[in-house]
Amino acid sequence: MCPDPATYAKSAVASFGKFDFTCGYWAHAAQTALYSLAPKMYFDSNQLKVMKKGRARWYKKQGEKKE
Repeated sequence: MCPDPATYAKSAVASFGKFDFTCGYWAHAAQTALYSLAPKMYFDSNQLKVMKKGRARWYKKQGEKKE
C-alpha cells in the first residue's frame, strides 16, 4: 500500500493521458474500488471515528507542549 516515491511517481506518470481519473498506484485504485462498494453511511461513520481519534491525539499533543 505504501510504495517508495520513485515507484509511485513512475506509476502515476504512466497513467497520464490514459484515464480521466487516477489514484496513481494500483493498490490505491483497488482500495478506492473497495470503498466505492461500501454503503456511504458505513464509510462516513468510519471516517468520522478516524478523524475524531486523530483530533484527540492532536489535542493531547498540544496539551503536552504547554507543560
